Amino acid sequence: MLNDPRSEAAAKAERAFVKVLNGGCTSPVAAYAEIRGSKCHITGLYWRESDENWFVEKTSGNKKEAELLGRLLHTICRKSMENRKGAHMESQRKKRQERDLHPAKYGLREQDREMHLF
Repeated sequence: MLNDPRSEAAAKAERAFVKVLNGGCTSPVAAYAEIRGSKCHITGLYWRESDENWFVEKTSGNKKEAELLGRLLHTICRKSMENRKGAHMESQRKKRQERDLHPAKYGLREQDREMHLF
C-alpha cells in the first residue's frame, strides 16, 4: 500500500474541518489544505443558509497537528460568524430605527408603523 504523508496530513486537516461542521457531500462546507515543508496551510469555507452569508478563513501550523488545525479553523470560522452576525443585527436595528423615524421615506403610512408591520 502506498501512502504519501503530505497528502495524508492535508486530508486529515480537511476532514477534521468538515466533520466538526457536520459537513458532507451536500453541505455548504469546503476545505482545502496544502502541505509546504513542515507546515500545513488550510482554508475553509462555510455557507450559512439562514442569512445567506459565507465565510472563508485560513490558518496554518505544524503538519503533524493537521487534524487539530482543521478543528481550530472551525473555531476561527465560528468567531467570524458571530462577529458578522452581531454587526448584521446592529445594521438591522439602525434600519428599523430609521424607518420608525421617517416612515414616509420608506413608503409606509403612519398606521403601518402603529401596527408594527415593518
